Amino acid sequence: MNNTDNQNVKEEVLNLIKEKVKKYELSNYQISKLSGLSDVGIAKILDGRSKNPSEKTIKKIQLAIETFEKQDQNPITLSTLNDKLDFIIERMRANDLELELMFEILKNSSNPEELKKIEDRAKNKNF
Repeated sequence: MNNTDNQNVKEEVLNLIKEKVKKYELSNYQISKLSGLSDVGIAKILDGRSKNPSEKTIKKIQLAIETFEKQDQNPITLSTLNDKLDFIIERMRANDLELELMFEILKNSSNPEELKKIEDRAKNKNF
C-alpha cells in the first residue's frame, strides 16, 4: 500500500470515528479516559488541527470508541451493582465468621469435644 492509499484509509477511519463520536455524543475527555491519550490531542485530531496522526493513535481512539459501544450495549444498572455489592458483603461476612472459627479452634484446641462441636457447626454452617 502506498502513502496515498494509506492516507486515504486513515481519513476513512477518522471519518468513521467522527461519526461515532457525534452519534454517541462522546467528549474528548471520555475518549481520553478510555484511550489513554490526552483530551487536547484527541481534540486536535478530531477537529483537523493534527494533520497526520499516527496509525497507533487512531487505533487507540477506535478501540476506545469500541469499548464505549460495548459498555453502551451492556450498561451496568444500579440493580446489578447492588447485587455485586451484596455478594461482596456476604463474602466479607463469611470471611469474618471463618476468622472467628479459627480463633475458637485456637482457644479450645486442648478440648477435643469443643473442637468436634466447632467442626460440626462449620460443616452445617451454623456458626
